Amino acid sequence: MIKMISLNKGWKFQWTEYLGENVTYGECLGALRRERFMNARVPGDAHLDLMEHGVLPDLYTGCNIDHAQWMEAKDWVYTRRFNTPRNLGGRKVFLRFHGLDTYATVWLNGSLLGKTDNMYLRYEFEVTGLLEKSGRNELLIRIASPMYSFEMDGTIRPLVHTPERLFIRKAQMSFGGTSLLDC
Repeated sequence: MIKMISLNKGWKFQWTEYLGENVTYGECLGALRRERFMNARVPGDAHLDLMEHGVLPDLYTGCNIDHAQWMEAKDWVYTRRFNTPRNLGGRKVFLRFHGLDTYATVWLNGSLLGKTDNMYLRYEFEVTGLLEKSGRNELLIRIASPMYSFEMDGTIRPLVHTPERLFIRKAQMSFGGTSLLDC
């Protein structure tokens, strides 16, 4: 018998500067500020959450969309705590994500579950051996800015107006550009 538990409620989020391609759990935690965490809707959108918290103005009014352009170059970190399901009875436990925005790194209790590179796929990770016996688990997801590309020599360059962005499995509308509204 399959039992599904929704983890859509209880998320917190915040932004950081871009942390690089191979950021570790410790580096990600070190970049966060506990006082900056805000409630997030999952599934959801950081723009809408920031509007709800008063960080951004109503982006659907006038030229307010210009106030959100900074968001494209930031990493976004989402976290949620949850209890280990009771009476597992030797069954395997999986975390299934129906939507992660392209470049996500997923940790459970500090252990790397995996990285994603395609926002159009569902991702599933077996977590049976990683769940805390005490019952308290922490899920941490870092969604990296898609605005950077890695060269062979390790240098980072902007990806905004380059042909490489066409090969990234991300909605093209997610990239920066000029507003359709002429202000």
